[in-house]
Amino acid sequence: MTLSIEDRNKALVHGFMRGDTLRSLADDHDLTYEGVRFALISSLGPKGYARAKADRATVIATRKAEAARERVAVVRTAIETQYAEDPTAGLSLAGVTALYVDPERKINAEDCRTAYSEFLADLSPAEAARIAAATRLSRGADHARWGTDEDVLEHLDRAYAALSATETSLTLRNYEEWRRHDGNAPSAQTVVYRLSDDGRWSTAAALVDPTASARSGGGYARLWDDDDLQEAIQRFLAWAARRRKEPTRSAYLEYTSGLKSPMPSLSLIRVRLGAWGNVIHAKTS
Repeated sequence: MTLSIEDRNKALVHGFMRGDTLRSLADDHDLTYEGVRFALISSLGPKGYARAKADRATVIATRKAEAARERVAVVRTAIETQYAEDPTAGLSLAGVTALYVDPERKINAEDCRTAYSEFLADLSPAEAARIAAATRLSRGADHARWGTDEDVLEHLDRAYAALSATETSLTLRNYEEWRRHDGNAPSAQTVVYRLSDDGRWSTAAALVDPTASARSGGGYARLWDDDDLQEAIQRFLAWAARRRKEPTRSAYLEYTSGLKSPMPSLSLIRVRLGAWGNVIHAKTS
């Protein structure tokens, strides 16, 4: 049924005050963006339209705040469940963020940070300090436990093979679930710490799973192939030779810090080409 202009304008005002965008209202009523704006001003008057915009902004802000509180409550419940299952374990903000950020549910890092802070604030100071100490110990122990990046990469590849067999993707959440059943694999934090060049799970996962970059929405793209890495090493060696420096890891960091263009990191070189000493030996022997 076609609405009269009066009824259509009432519907536009109602939708606008509800928080609908001018573009969505235009699409719903087969109008242009300016047509919706003109109809609103005609119905409310210039001053009324200005007041309506201010009221609408308050409605939208309130709605966003309520949605954020709901997301924080979801993460808070997950943290409390995790804590209840093992109160003696460490519980870091990085671990919480890695586990509970969920784009599909619009849960972001800020939601995790808020939930984690609220959780700690409700604990006694002594218990909060104990969790912090346990977190430091568990993180350090897990990072140190896995001797080489190749060891970590082997476990990641094993996880990908196991998950692929059941048509399950190598997301962080699925990896942690697999790890709990496997019983002998590095934590997701360690995988990211040791294998990721940019601190993202998708970057580490893409080393074994070719679909990881697509799932992350294009967040990861391989900037350097192996030839690029070899060329970067060659340029570094030439730079070190001109300055009569030993081609050490610290010298490479000094070299890259003085460049304006991005260069592959030491961790990326280790993962793709092998141990630093072996890479340099192969180039200089």
